Amino acid sequence: MSTMPEPPHVLAVDDSIVDRAVISRLLRSSKYRVTTVDSGKRALEVLSLQDRSVHMIITDCRR
Repeated sequence: MSTMPEPPHVLAVDDSIVDRAVISRLLRSSKYRVTTVDSGKRALEVLSLQDRSVHMIITDCRR
């Protein structure tokens, strides 16, 4: 019996709920597992609680 590999896990960090929704929808339609959070602080909390690794982090950058 063959098991399917888990999809890559992406953590999307953005304070905009609209941006998080767009990123999530696009990535999930491409078969990624997506976790979204609204702040860097929350992202660090999620990363410290993860049993599985996060393969990529997407965030915006402000100046």
